[in-house]
Amino acid sequence: MLTESVVRNLSKFSEICSSSKTSNPLPTVDIFLAVYEDTLKWKTIAESMVTVEADDAFLEKLSHDWAHAALAADLEVLKLLNGATESIS
Repeated sequence: MLTESVVRNLSKFSEICSSSKTSNPLPTVDIFLAVYEDTLKWKTIAESMVTVEADDAFLEKLSHDWAHAALAADLEVLKLLNGATESIS
């Protein structure tokens, strides 16, 4: 849907350029501003999608790093914590 909207707006821009009249530019300007506003709306949606995907990728990498660190340490932290709680009781 995002890609279709961008292509549709590019097509509208092309139509505006080919059909504009220097004798009466106001309708062309109005159409241009409407298409431009729609393009900005889709740009905002695209940027938010990229941000969400980047956040998801970051969280996935973070959890992967935690798991990797735990395995690399052979879960020594858990052994230390278990030893500490056994000495307290």
